[in-house]
This record gives sequence, structure tokens and C-alpha cells, in this order.
Amino acid sequence: MTMLLYKTAAAPLTETDREGWFAIDGFGGVIEFEDAKHAVDELTSGPETNAWTLLDDAKVAGLHDDEEVTEDDPRFNCEADETSFAVVRAPDGDVYLLMAVNVPEALLMQAAYVAPGGRSLEFGGKQPEL
Repeated sequence: MTMLLYKTAAAPLTETDREGWFAIDGFGGVIEFEDAKHAVDELTSGPETNAWTLLDDAKVAGLHDDEEVTEDDPRFNCEADETSFAVVRAPDGDVYLLMAVNVPEALLMQAAYVAPGGRSLEFGGKQPEL
């Protein structure tokens, strides 16, 4: 299956009892990055944002432990490249899922923004003044 992935969704995560596993913790939104890799590159570089870290090999409950998802979704079965999914820790310690989504999926989601100062993400509402 081919999916045209043009937007990036973000969602807050919380740690689970299993090491390296996280669970979605609230509503997410669409951020203005081309894809997950672009978001990671931007958030982990630069003077104000260098404390963002990529959590390699992180897994998300409901995605990585669902056989249908891991078999059929190109973001999780290695058909898509590294631009489609990432887990990052913000400077304030919060953890977020970043995932490429298609335009119809994005239309169903609220907006999300990098908070002023670049230390976390904010979901919903009007974009903050920077």
C-alpha cells in the first residue's frame, strides 16, 4: 500500500512499565514540518532547541504492538523511510510522537505548535506569537 504523507502529526506520550515503550497521553495535533525527520532535525539543532533528543528504538503502545499496524502500515513495516516516525524528548522532559500523516488525516486534527522558546509543544488554539 502506498500512502502520500505530507504533514507531521505530534502527540504527547507517557512512559509505560515496559522499558523503551510509551503510550499516547492526550490529544495530538499537526505541526508545520515536512515530515518526522525534518521535525527531528530542526528540533535537535540550534541554540534554543539543542536539548531535544531523539529516542532511538522507542515503541508506542497501540502502534508497535498491533500486528495489523506493523504488517500493513508503511510507517511501521519498513516500507516508508526514516522520515515517517520518531519519538523525541523535549527540553522540559515531555515526550512526543512525531509521525508523517496524509492530508485527509491531518484535516481531522487540531493544530500544534512549538511553544515560544522551543522547549515543548502546544496543542490546539491559536498559534502563539514568537
